[in-house]
Amino acid sequence: MAAGCWVCEHEASEPYLSGTLGGADATADDLRITDARYGMTAPLVRCLDCGFIYAEPPPADDLVALYTELDDPDYVEGHDYRLEQMRDLLGQILPHHPTARTLLDVGAGSGLLVEAAQELGLQAVGVEPSVRMVEEAQRRGLTVLQGIHPHPELAGRTFDLVTCADVIEHVTDPVGLLRGLAESCADGGRVVVTTPDVESVARRLMGARWWHFRTAHVCFFPASAMERALERAGLRVMTRVRQKWTFSLAYLGLRAGGLLGGERARRWLAPIEASRRLNRIRVPVDLRDSWVYVCERR
Repeated sequence: MAAGCWVCEHEASEPYLSGTLGGADATADDLRITDARYGMTAPLVRCLDCGFIYAEPPPADDLVALYTELDDPDYVEGHDYRLEQMRDLLGQILPHHPTARTLLDVGAGSGLLVEAAQELGLQAVGVEPSVRMVEEAQRRGLTVLQGIHPHPELAGRTFDLVTCADVIEHVTDPVGLLRGLAESCADGGRVVVTTPDVESVARRLMGARWWHFRTAHVCFFPASAMERALERAGLRVMTRVRQKWTFSLAYLGLRAGGLLGGERARRWLAPIEASRRLNRIRVPVDLRDSWVYVCERR
């Protein structure tokens, strides 16, 4: 983790969001992908040079160790509609490299993007720190390696597409992560990074209760800060597009309950959690609050 700003190393910052976590005492359960405790974050500050927003201090001293222990059964249960999200993401990416044959997904979770890539005939591999998520991916016959990137089993290999979907906001060394992605990208390949848009209309409307303000998210990128981070990593933005989302009706109901809070939330959530049928109903949602950055090596 860089001294000062994690992107530009500038030392001066200003308070951005006070947060509700006072110390570095988060647990693996706090980092669940399906966590709906919106607004529960570490204190966030904004760099006075590049505008990057980051946790000061982070919610845990060793986030990688916590992600190794992460288990999220609700995320695994949502496999079908989350797989549709990954199919949509590939549909946005592949026109920028139609001859791509290989893909590396960093922070692969249970292997959904790997699975979607294999459906299209790509040779795909993922890297994921969570032991439980890797077990789930391998149970479905997917090649997902346990650990972090760069992974020793992939040393010397490069890929036509290197993806990092909704991961960079979880790490305290974003420039180091991006450099690793660039090093794994083949000549003429593409690096794809998706992340929440902290400048979005949704963020401004929701304030501190924005659904991306969660314990697991330790940094946020205004577009100018992302371009600075990519430049330092040897990458250049070719284009950026809005990320598409597909959710189950049950998931949307649970997220709405998370926004209600307290006793109202418990009354709202009980029938939703009991309904399997709602989990089978898919709903496309255009939130316009996340970016897909398609990049090339400089």
